[in-house]
Amino acid sequence: MSPYKRDWHAGIATPRGEGSYSSPEVGHPSGSRGYDVDSANSQNSSSTMNGITGTVSPTFPLPISIYVVKIASRCNLNCDYCYMYNLGDGTWKNQPKRMSNVTITKLINKINNHITRHNQNNIVIIFHGGEPLLAGRECIRFFVTEMRQGIINDCSIAFRLQTNGVLLTPEMIDFLRGLEIGIGISLDGPKYVHDRSRRDHAGNGSHDRVVSGIKNAMAVNDRAFFNGVLSVIDVQTDPIEMFAYFRSLGVGSVDFLLPDITWDTAPASMLVQDRAIYADWLIKMFDTWLDEGDATFSIRLFEILMNRILGGDAKIDALGGGTNNVVVVETDGSLEPVDVLKACGEGITKTNVNVENNEIDDIFESELVRRYVGGAEFLCEKCSYCEVKGVCGGGYLPHRFRSENGFDNESVYCRDLEKLIRHIKARLVAELQKR
Repeated sequence: MSPYKRDWHAGIATPRGEGSYSSPEVGHPSGSRGYDVDSANSQNSSSTMNGITGTVSPTFPLPISIYVVKIASRCNLNCDYCYMYNLGDGTWKNQPKRMSNVTITKLINKINNHITRHNQNNIVIIFHGGEPLLAGRECIRFFVTEMRQGIINDCSIAFRLQTNGVLLTPEMIDFLRGLEIGIGISLDGPKYVHDRSRRDHAGNGSHDRVVSGIKNAMAVNDRAFFNGVLSVIDVQTDPIEMFAYFRSLGVGSVDFLLPDITWDTAPASMLVQDRAIYADWLIKMFDTWLDEGDATFSIRLFEILMNRILGGDAKIDALGGGTNNVVVVETDGSLEPVDVLKACGEGITKTNVNVENNEIDDIFESELVRRYVGGAEFLCEKCSYCEVKGVCGGGYLPHRFRSENGFDNESVYCRDLEKLIRHIKARLVAELQKR
């Protein structure tokens, strides 16, 4: 067995951010989901080695520290699993193609009001879409310049951008670095894997163009700008092969994402009793990663789970628990809960709250927003008695949805999460006993 080079007991992957908040980390993708949630504002208690925890009821409204800003509502790819366009919600068709300067200015004013009301010192802006680079350089420059000039109270702002990588020319990378915008890139694996799902509107695969963009980003040798990729798990692949592929690519981190399915849309093969196909895939990946022992290569899902198992309180909204201080801003200025909830049905994220007429705090009038931001406060009965709830937090909110009873369910990945957590705990216990 290879030597273990990680400092397990110190608490792995405690969000470090830029300042006192936990932004999408330097070294981690600025994800389409999997937002690192502001630990300074979080109100959940930490987990124990047994994964059992209590939670403190949040008091609304809470300070929003991460703004996922949809500066473009269209995309140059047509990924078959995309929750924005292909999982049943068509509301994007009614959105402006890009955010106007007028809407940007109004948004900045409302963010300033929110900063003042909640006495905030740090916020994160994640440019998103669609494909945010389709908004154009002038739109991005205007947003960043106006926000840096207009922000009040000496509040620190970190800018991130999540891209499919197709438009990442050397010139675009220079532009983004000049504005101090860090990036994350989506890549699902080798060409035959990636191109199964991530194709353009003409049906052409995007792998080669994405890898070209990744190589352009890596060429500047700036890990604060880019260090890792997002990758949606395909259980048809060999996890060992996938690990080797990402290692050969040279990226510093991979953020593996569970596909965005609900109890209504889960394939029958997933619902077979005692079957946990995603856990089986992730356990092979985890063991390979752990045994390699290279602390310079990060897989955030594993690091977050280890942190929680060891008593830490690392937060990410793709796992439940704690509070999620995130709001999505659509191109028309509408304020909504996390965008992945679009996978649950047509118009489900609509709140009738907009920067034109409302303050940021008004979004808490939405029950769905309170449920998302409130995190572990809103677990189903089954989860409330589960021994690992302090680690998985009930799972990602969109993955709990069932049309007949809404979100009052365990995650559709419940068996997978529990099996994975118990395996990781057993590995960590065995390792710690050697110390």
